[in-house]
Amino acid sequence: AVAEEVIAIRRSGPPRMIANGVLAAIARATGDLAMAWERATESLPAPDASPGDTYILNTLPVQRLAALIALDRGDHAAARAWLVAHDRWL
Repeated sequence: AVAEEVIAIRRSGPPRMIANGVLAAIARATGDLAMAWERATESLPAPDASPGDTYILNTLPVQRLAALIALDRGDHAAARAWLVAHDRWL
């Protein structure tokens, strides 16, 4: 509920990214992969974002989650792209 309130009042920024990550993890855990993907990739729509585009401590967990969701969906190419992006950011 708190994450949804943050989403409602924040259009962008670190709090929204964190809230989307929480909601994406919950959606993944409950089997709603479409919602998980939508939430996880809202702030980072593609793995080719450049380091520094967003705050790194918020970005790294979202990249890992996006890779996990891609694997759950059977999209190995997308999972690899997110992991490569994660390594690049590190």
